Amino acid sequence: MTSRSESVFTTATLITGAFLVVAVEFVVVGLAADLSSSLAINTAQYSLVVSVFALGAAIGGPGLVYYLSRFPAKRVLAWSLAPYVGNIAFVFYPDFSTTLALRAIQGATLPVFMSFANVWMAQRYGTGHGTSLLYIGVVAGGALAPPIGASLAALVGWQSVMFGLGLFCLLVLTAVFKYLDEGAPGSSRLQRDQTLDGYLLGHLTLTVFTFAALFASYAHITQILRNAGVQRDVVDVLLLIFGVAGFAGNCLAAKVVSWPLGASCCATALVALCSLAFQTGYKPETAMAVTIAATWGGAHAASFVLSQARLMNAAPHFPAFSGSLNISAGNIGIALGAVLGGFSVSPAGTGMSTGAVSSMLAVLSVVLAGLLAVRKAAMAEAKRKTEQRCDI
Repeated sequence: MTSRSESVFTTATLITGAFLVVAVEFVVVGLAADLSSSLAINTAQYSLVVSVFALGAAIGGPGLVYYLSRFPAKRVLAWSLAPYVGNIAFVFYPDFSTTLALRAIQGATLPVFMSFANVWMAQRYGTGHGTSLLYIGVVAGGALAPPIGASLAALVGWQSVMFGLGLFCLLVLTAVFKYLDEGAPGSSRLQRDQTLDGYLLGHLTLTVFTFAALFASYAHITQILRNAGVQRDVVDVLLLIFGVAGFAGNCLAAKVVSWPLGASCCATALVALCSLAFQTGYKPETAMAVTIAATWGGAHAASFVLSQARLMNAAPHFPAFSGSLNISAGNIGIALGAVLGGFSVSPAGTGMSTGAVSSMLAVLSVVLAGLLAVRKAAMAEAKRKTEQRCDI
């Protein structure tokens, strides 16, 4: 290959890798009914399958990124995919404890892959364009894995879905070893020695609330739709619409990325409202259900991009390491939301408890965002006064 074609191929490989690691995290949403039956667990227990991955990313991710930033990205990126290849073995040894252990390890390596891949992309394409390219894979994996996984599971079984994901991860791992240059990126690009301030910690807390609001309902979207009286084949269609609408949400987020704090709050509130619409006892007609699902999917995907843009604006001097912290904070929110949703979703489909949880968390997000906006204005005013004194 020429140098340009190798760069394009490596870019496509990293985008595919981002798609796969995120798909592995969220495909279990679409496989909820099948996996719960195979593992002989209830809804509350199944929420752990979602949340343990998130906790693995939250607890293990930043430490691994900090430690591994001294090694060449080629090796780190490749080996961070190794736990995902473990899906092949999981197919032959389906056990609840084994599932939790494997997903915890996979969760811990997700921020590693995403952070190193993000730095590589930023070196080639610039921070903004590189991140947006990588997030094509993120949005596609998060939005499409549940509906496609559910549809394929109905045709060939959940075992084939998990085996296929493991096999594709092996192929990407091999491609990274073969085509990624050895020297990119170094630890200096990760800027490991930067410190955190209260403003950045506030943004990380906002990420926790935001993702908890998103996933209190999304982690159980299949059950929510079925409880609302939607037939299984229609559920699969709505999940696919949800996923496709995510691409539109991604594009819309790029248009309002200069206003990430307010736009993120709007998207979170919209997600909560869409969730409530399926849990009020009202059974929407097909056209209305499609509209709600599309709106929900668009707002859900936009929240991912806006969250990352928001933190990059808050920490422009060390985007890579702070990005891994944001991924971890998001996964803490995913774990929190999945557990709260798992305990609040009604088996009988009555009430609106899961949507109410999302709504309360969305309110907390809006309040915290307001406080951060006030803090940012105060910081800007203090900086202006300092510059005036220096001029004098």
